[in-house]
Amino acid sequence: MADARIIYRERIWPSLALPGFLLFMGASLAIAYQRAYHGNVGLVTFAVALGVTALVTLSSSPVVEVTKESLRLGRAEISRMHVGQVAVLDALQTKQSLGSAGHHDAFTATRSGIQNSIVVQIVDENDPHPYWQFSTRRPDKVVAALESKLTD
Repeated sequence: MADARIIYRERIWPSLALPGFLLFMGASLAIAYQRAYHGNVGLVTFAVALGVTALVTLSSSPVVEVTKESLRLGRAEISRMHVGQVAVLDALQTKQSLGSAGHHDAFTATRSGIQNSIVVQIVDENDPHPYWQFSTRRPDKVVAALESKLTD
C-alpha cells in the first residue's frame, strides 16, 4: 500500500550500459567456466551473474521521494522547511554545474543517461551542502511536487 504522504516518487535507474556490461561479463565468465568444467557450471555461473547484476543495478539506483514533510534522495533526507529555490537544468547547464562551475560541497546524484537535472537550494545553516543536484526523467513533476503546499 502506498504511503498517502508521498507526493512524488521515482527510482533513478542507470542507463542500460551498466547492467548490459555486467551481463556481458557474466556471460563471458559462464562460457569460460562451462568450457573448462562442463556440467552445469556455466548455467550456475550465469545465474549468479544475473543475480549480481540485479543487485548492483537496484542498489545503485537512488529513489527520489517528495512527501509533505521531506525530500529524500537515496539515503539522504531533508525537511521541506529547508528546501529553497528549485531549478531545472538542461544538458549543457548540468554538465557545467557538475564541472568547474559547480560548488565543491554540493550533494549530487546524477546519471549519465539522463541529460537534465534539478538543483534544490538548501537553506539550512547547519547543512554543509549549499544545494542538491540530481537527475530525474520527469523534472516538471519533481518541481511541481516540491512547489506544492506543505500542508493540505
